Amino acid sequence: MKSLADDAEFSIVFFAGGANVIDQGWLKASTDRDRAILLIGQQGCNGGTDPTQAFDFAFKTLSPIPDCIFFMTDGQIPPWTPDQVHTLNAARIPTVVHTIVIGPPAEEPSIKPLMERIAAENHGTYNFVPE
Repeated sequence: MKSLADDAEFSIVFFAGGANVIDQGWLKASTDRDRAILLIGQQGCNGGTDPTQAFDFAFKTLSPIPDCIFFMTDGQIPPWTPDQVHTLNAARIPTVVHTIVIGPPAEEPSIKPLMERIAAENHGTYNFVPE
């Protein structure tokens, strides 16, 4: 967030049993970055890990749709998530989707296949960040 250019636009969607957004539209790095960083810091890691509503928001509500998504999770995602992202990301110029898993190294093998698939099918990268 801190390295975004001042003219960059971004959106943040938290998901834990539903999708919660900071604002309904695009935020501007020059004016909204500090508030977004503060709100991210206040966000806990609890609740469900189904990103269905978050992806629906990104692809169906934001206009224009994002050119890049950084999808982060600390837990298992539903097995249908890669298919959902593939279906939603059918634009003429598809959105790049990078995936990031944060968690204990022992849990990575069970989470990695779906997250790698999302990244590979959407021209992104997969990264694991150990807790």
